[in-house]
Parts: sequence; structure tokens; C-alpha cells
Amino acid sequence: MLLSMPGCGQQSGGPSPTAATQRAAATRAAKGETIVQATIKEIAKLPKPGTVPYKDATIAIHLTNVKALSGKQPARDILAYVWGMRDNRMLRAASLRPGETVTLAITPWDKVEEQYGGYNRAELDSPDALTLDAYWGELE
Repeated sequence: MLLSMPGCGQQSGGPSPTAATQRAAATRAAKGETIVQATIKEIAKLPKPGTVPYKDATIAIHLTNVKALSGKQPARDILAYVWGMRDNRMLRAASLRPGETVTLAITPWDKVEEQYGGYNRAELDSPDALTLDAYWGELE
């Protein structure tokens, strides 16, 4: 479903962060961002570029087993919006699949909604996703 409207515990396990990931996390933490590693539970589907009247879109991802590598530990399950399409080109997020582990820099949605809330969004069909804390995410 595509919309253009806006809308804490720790768990061990999963791959350990690489040295490069740890350095990136330290740099982002110095800027006040939170870096998390999580498993994709569900990800929205984007339309094929050029088949819709817009060239940029964000994509919703339900993340589970969320673990802070730096910054404040968010809830175990969160909703992250990331760029899925820019200038009619699919980005890395559009190829992610459930079960994959990802590392993201996250910012609470309410702090960035004015900046990103006006873009078209590929939303999840799951009503449970609407109850999750929402963040803007940037894939590492």
C-alpha cells in the first residue's frame, strides 16, 4: 500500500558488528544518532520505477530483535522508514528481504517528519505496524 501521509529491551544473538560498522556507529553516535542492528520481519513493496507519477519514495520496514550498537536502546520491535526509490531508481532497501540482518542509523520519526513526511511511502499492510514506534533510518 502506498501513502503520502505521515504516519526496550535488548536481545543478544545475530552477527557481531564489524570493525567498520563499529567505527561508523561511533561517528554517528558523536552526532547524537542511534545505530541499531536488527532483523527484518516485514518490508513493504515499492512499485516499479517509472510506473508511478513520482520519482522518490520511502519504504516501511518492520524491524525485530533491535539491538543498539550506540545510542539509546529503542524497543525490541520498531518501524523504520528508509529511502526505497530516488530519481526513479530502486535503492538497496528495495532489495532487502525478511530474515536479513541490517544496520541502520535511526532518528525518531517525530524529529524528521517535517523533512521526510511529504514523500510517498510504501506502507506495510499489517495493522500491527501502526502500533510500533516509528523512526527514520539510514542503512549502514
